[in-house]
Amino acid sequence: MLDCRRLLVLLALLFLASCGEDESDAESPLQQGSGGGIVVDSTGALEAVEGLVEGQGKLIVEGKLAGEPVTNKLVIKLHPLGAPDTDSGSGPGGQEYTLAPGEYEASLVYTHDEAHGSFEGTLGGLEVRAGQASRYHAQLTVPLGILVVRFVLQDRAKQAVDISADVKLALYKATDDTDLVEPTWQGRAGEEALLPKGKYQLKASYAPAKGRAEVSEWHKDIEVGATLTRTEKKIVLAPEPLGVRIDVYNYSRDINAGTKVFFFTEGADMSRAIARAEGIGGHVVEVPGQIRPGKYDILLLYQPSPMTNPDLQIRKLIAGFEIPKELQAQRVPIDLETPLGTIRVKVNDGKEDVSDRVDMRVMRAGAFKDAATPALEASGVSEHFLPAGTYDLYFEWKDADGTGRGAEFIGVQLGNGFVWEQQFDRRSSNWEAAPTRTPPKPLHPISWTASGDDDDSAGDDDDSSAPAPGGG
Repeated sequence: MLDCRRLLVLLALLFLASCGEDESDAESPLQQGSGGGIVVDSTGALEAVEGLVEGQGKLIVEGKLAGEPVTNKLVIKLHPLGAPDTDSGSGPGGQEYTLAPGEYEASLVYTHDEAHGSFEGTLGGLEVRAGQASRYHAQLTVPLGILVVRFVLQDRAKQAVDISADVKLALYKATDDTDLVEPTWQGRAGEEALLPKGKYQLKASYAPAKGRAEVSEWHKDIEVGATLTRTEKKIVLAPEPLGVRIDVYNYSRDINAGTKVFFFTEGADMSRAIARAEGIGGHVVEVPGQIRPGKYDILLLYQPSPMTNPDLQIRKLIAGFEIPKELQAQRVPIDLETPLGTIRVKVNDGKEDVSDRVDMRVMRAGAFKDAATPALEASGVSEHFLPAGTYDLYFEWKDADGTGRGAEFIGVQLGNGFVWEQQFDRRSSNWEAAPTRTPPKPLHPISWTASGDDDDSAGDDDDSSAPAPGGG
């Protein structure tokens, strides 16, 4: 009899202990969820809830981005742990889901706006307990950042004026060929630009002084962060040295680096005369250090590809340019308005670059390959500029065993700004060309306005005669 009593007492103690463990588990903190994708962290908390069916719990998932609630921009889809094909509910962020106790996982889709698309993430380790509500706060990141660029004009007395409202901006990705794509963003300096994370190049257009012609300049290596981080950049436009700066463009494309600027006495025979001063596009020829006040004829000489096509020289004369006696900073934008196309070719043999072992001969369309004068002949292929027009292209090379081979492409149209960009494998039995890349819209000189538009983008043979004497 005594043994029975002892057994009953022991069973009672075990029952009470088990009840205590259940109560302790119910009140213990929720474990931290595990995130992936756009979810970088999460916290969970239990809340009291009434009116639940016995044996059920609630689950709520909310989101924050850069410290701000973004629950209304989330879509949640739930499934039990390890059962991704089982739908436990879906809907907007912040919605309450009544679920059986257990562990769940969520997929999250964040949509900032239609223009920037959606971003996905996961959140695991979501615990649901009977009779309680589990509320999880997910900390999010998205590959978007905010960029604000301001321009400040500084005078010689170091006084600065914010001219952001007068500066037009066009932002491109750092790797973009800016003639072939639309800007990622356009607007005015000082405005907020919401951009994908990454590096950018910026084109700024403004008038350097009241009554002056608009100029454009580029700023590189502008980096935009993630998680809606705000990046502010101030660009100070310091006063130019006293003298003359010629900014040279070709259909609004900055060609300063490839352009030489010569100052001749007004009326001089440039074929015999010695230049009074010489400079490079985009750089100041200082007065009086390099040149004295007076009237000059300025010759601009642009070589698009001096190494691969040295015969192509584009000239422009600015006659009777006056440098006043009263010293000042003169900045003059000039557009050569010469339609050009580009051939850009790379040849590999497996992983080896053999472009320098391939010969290219470029003929005007329809011209006999071996009788007419080529528009371009090169030993080795890379980037080559040509007057806009239609061409026949011939390539010759030797295989690794010395066997001579060739390929030809007839009727390649190179309109203004067009790029025939190819990558071939020398071992391939048949070279197939990719379509010619074209600008998203016709190119225009810097002074172009919509009225009276003369569209030179077609690249016909009349346009291609644009280079002045001495051109290709």
